[in-house]
Amino acid sequence: MQQGYEKHKVQRVGETGSMIAFCPMGMVQNGLINLPHLGDQTLDHYSSVVQLAGLLEKYGFEEIALYHTQEVDISCRINGLKVAFEYENYNNKNQDIIVKKKEAALEKYDVVRFISSSSDIKMISRAVGERYSIKRGSEVTEFIESLTGKAEYPLSKVLSGGIGTIAAP
Repeated sequence: MQQGYEKHKVQRVGETGSMIAFCPMGMVQNGLINLPHLGDQTLDHYSSVVQLAGLLEKYGFEEIALYHTQEVDISCRINGLKVAFEYENYNNKNQDIIVKKKEAALEKYDVVRFISSSSDIKMISRAVGERYSIKRGSEVTEFIESLTGKAEYPLSKVLSGGIGTIAAP
């Protein structure tokens, strides 16, 4: 039935709750993904970055590039701004690394944000500052919307003779 894929439960990056991700058999071993040129990373990190890229595409961002292990996790452009996102989990060993990632990203990008889980947000905020940190969930979507200038993703409504877009307030 799953034709070479395994089912994994992952957290959503742009809203609350979890979802199912289907990964090729053997791609995830002991909660880690090891793919050529990506190195080892957690399923949480990998799925969050991939979900974020999809969300950015949905909101009309351009030049979306995923790096996972180089520079920032995602770079993109919107409204003339160069934007970078980094998905981070905190452990005692990586605070200095996170600070260095922030400094390097600020040299290249106009907007930089670090996304983390609710359990890690305090430590990530301490490392990079509250201005640069976002808690995974609806705050991610709200931040993306703020960059697009749209209050929310356009909804559709039925008009006489067809379907039209509902203008954001």
